[in-house]
Amino acid sequence: MKKELDSGKIASWYDKELIDLLIKENVEATIFITGLWAESYPTVTKELSDNPLFEIGSHSYKHYSFTKDCYGLPSLQESEKEDDLTKSVNTLKEITGKEVTLFRFPGGCRNKSDQDLVTKLGLKEVYWTLVSGDAFNKNENNIYNNVIKKAKANDIIVMHLNGATSSPKTYEAMVKIIPYLKEKGFRFVKISEL
Repeated sequence: MKKELDSGKIASWYDKELIDLLIKENVEATIFITGLWAESYPTVTKELSDNPLFEIGSHSYKHYSFTKDCYGLPSLQESEKEDDLTKSVNTLKEITGKEVTLFRFPGGCRNKSDQDLVTKLGLKEVYWTLVSGDAFNKNENNIYNNVIKKAKANDIIVMHLNGATSSPKTYEAMVKIIPYLKEKGFRFVKISEL
């Protein structure tokens, strides 16, 4: 991520239009941010943290997997895991001024010792119940249909705010998903409220 941003290959890993939509529609969300992303976008990270609609959780420092063979992600060595978690939490606290208590594993890949480490560090692991399918998906209708056909009460739906190549149609799908789910009586809340 950082190399592509620094080289200019990617103009931005932040879909501001998506966040503006959530604000306009008064949609609460928990946003899991990596330490590297927070360092690349410190002002945005602070703004998101200060907005009462959102809460921030850690998504590791550099988005490396905690296990081997996890969606093609590079993986951390066992000896790197605690440092990665600690660096992420400290980076987010330094930028936001707030304690971080929630953590989501990159790719959701983890084993029991990884979960134990998260608990040892005072974090609560947050998984999901519904994958939107927005990652690398250029078909907004596919994302929309995936969510509306499967969404049920108390679901934790995974979506991405990066835009660019990693979530190119999330905004377009959310423009349709939000009103549909609201019309069906769904209410959007942060993980801490769920």
